[in-house]
Amino acid sequence: MAQGVSGPAELSDQDRSIVSLIQASFPLVRRPFEAIATRLGTSEETVLDRLASLRKAGSIRKIGPVFEPARFGISSELIAVQVSPAELDRVGEAVSLWRPVTHCYARSHPINLWLAALSAGEQVFEEAQARALAMPGVSGVWRLPAVRRFKVAVRFDLTRGTGPDVESPAAATNGMDDASPAVLSSSAREEPDLRLLAALETDLPLRPEPFSVLALDYGLDEARIISTLQRWTADGRIRRYGALVSHLRLGFVANAMTAWQVPADRVEEVGAALALSSHVSHCYERPAFPEFPFNLYAMVHERSRERCMAVVEELSGRCGDSPRAVLFSTSEFKKSSPRYAELLAERLGPPQGASLRTGTGGTGAKQSTDGRR
Repeated sequence: MAQGVSGPAELSDQDRSIVSLIQASFPLVRRPFEAIATRLGTSEETVLDRLASLRKAGSIRKIGPVFEPARFGISSELIAVQVSPAELDRVGEAVSLWRPVTHCYARSHPINLWLAALSAGEQVFEEAQARALAMPGVSGVWRLPAVRRFKVAVRFDLTRGTGPDVESPAAATNGMDDASPAVLSSSAREEPDLRLLAALETDLPLRPEPFSVLALDYGLDEARIISTLQRWTADGRIRRYGALVSHLRLGFVANAMTAWQVPADRVEEVGAALALSSHVSHCYERPAFPEFPFNLYAMVHERSRERCMAVVEELSGRCGDSPRAVLFSTSEFKKSSPRYAELLAERLGPPQGASLRTGTGGTGAKQSTDGRR
């Protein structure tokens, strides 16, 4: 039987400072850990040692880029599934093995399984919907591409002790909708060197000169790797470069996907207001449907359900007390980083390349999201 994750990790003040800094401001230089150490008033050796321990404990999942999918011609969709409680684990574990699926959660609602997927081909989302509908216990499947994105800013400030760090709306959105790559010009979607892309998205080695290690592993020039990361971060192809963390291990054991039913003429105003909250990591407009008549989504992470609900109440005031649904995550079946080099290779390959092939990665097992085994 799959086991849940252990509870929040015990972090020292130094650990908290390191984790907070490398999420928000990772230096793209030859010796990044030395630069981090200088900012924190410690040694490079200490930073590397603490990061190795945090990675081993599962607090840090990866150090690498968060790409802007649309800039590479990649689409993303949220897919909602209604499945009988008796079949929930079976279906959740099955769909989490599909390679395009990056996240898969059970949530506290009759529509109780939610997954996110990325693909360079629309047929993958169609296939996912059809295959999920055919599974035992499934009574409905809905595709929910983003209509508009107001914020994506997943950074946990542990020195402040609250939810995701505040980020300006402009920096959070880059002015783009990651569900609509077709709106970008062909020059904005230039095909990158797949070997270079594979190197850039690799989990950064914990070595004094980590980019030189990547250069050696992939047969590339170190200066080219660093300059590409700097350029793509500046032009928006990379949303941010830094640590991807386990919010559960950092103590944020409650997360609520909250959706409001907001009048169409107020969505832009309300979405912008929600995006200003430091507690909101994601904010999207998505299509409503009869079984779930809500169109504005915000993700809230906090240290308890009580704190989550306090934030939701405050956010609801910004929504003019619109009808809402609060869906707490109850199980995590998968949480992984997409592999863009593979996605683009499939797009450049034969048509049958993009499919719901199974694969590994992510958590690999159902996990309780309240910190219990």
